[in-house]
Amino acid sequence: MTSKETMNLVPSHENFEIEKKGNDRFTNQTAISLGSVTTNSSSNPSLEAQESSAYLQTNLFREFIACASFFLFGMYSPLSFFRPIVGINMRPIPYQILKSGDVVLNLGLNNALVTDVTVPSTLLLNTSITLPLIFMVVISQLVPHSNCHNKFYDTHACVCVLFLTIGLSEFTTQMVKMYVGRLRPNFYELCGFDAATLQCAASESHIMESRSSFPSGHSSLSAAGMGVLVWFALGRANIGIGSLSMNGRKRIRNPTVSALFALLPMGWALFVASSRLVDNWHHPSDIVAGLCIGIVCPTFVYHLYYPSVLSAQAGVPLNYIASVSESASCEKNSL
Repeated sequence: MTSKETMNLVPSHENFEIEKKGNDRFTNQTAISLGSVTTNSSSNPSLEAQESSAYLQTNLFREFIACASFFLFGMYSPLSFFRPIVGINMRPIPYQILKSGDVVLNLGLNNALVTDVTVPSTLLLNTSITLPLIFMVVISQLVPHSNCHNKFYDTHACVCVLFLTIGLSEFTTQMVKMYVGRLRPNFYELCGFDAATLQCAASESHIMESRSSFPSGHSSLSAAGMGVLVWFALGRANIGIGSLSMNGRKRIRNPTVSALFALLPMGWALFVASSRLVDNWHHPSDIVAGLCIGIVCPTFVYHLYYPSVLSAQAGVPLNYIASVSESASCEKNSL
């Protein structure tokens, strides 16, 4: 592929400058400027096919397969592979036998078992994984970032962020659950505690579930999915570029208002987390720990694929920025 053909893979609608600053990851010390073109990829099927072909010719497609594999690994390996091998921390069942022969139970673990929970697992999965996935794919394809002129790079980045975040969050949550083995607030009823035998009489799956209180899986998963949406929205909110947008025009949106709107998805995560306390499935500290895991994971993963939301390149995938830098360097060397 010639250098001119390489340049055509990342056409721009207007000048896009990337400046070397401090310890940036780019080796080119000079500013890079790409010329403008007038073709709009959203209305030109041939250009869209060219962008798709350019994406498939890179290593990004293999990276996408790796992201999807890690997602499946994080979702299913803890319970299907690791728990049968390492088991779960079997804490002793708390009770006290009085001289009268009566059995006294821990009131904090003797709450009623709520089976008709506020946020069932199906709703949790759809709102934490399916909804963010559909939303980000649609936005990245139909409303591409003004400074990312190959929308497949943006779609790739946001989907990988979601897959890696969910995989990391779920794997961490489930492994900590097994290690800690904390008893749930509804432990006695969920495990079928028999006061006569002083043992749990429920099925093995219910017994394992009754010992999986810390941290809250609902809290971590909802915060992880909504956290990805929040970072994705903040990246497009132009909240840290001063009074001007990237193309030099006056900013139309108020950055504070944009940031507040971007944070709205976390409201759902807080509702889901609170419902676990109301439904007697978790202690308050379980929920706090789950929210922390769910917030840290998307924050870490997002910045592997996107620059800071306060930078001039906010919302533009790092892979795309690197490809522009490399293409401009090749073009400069060929002149």
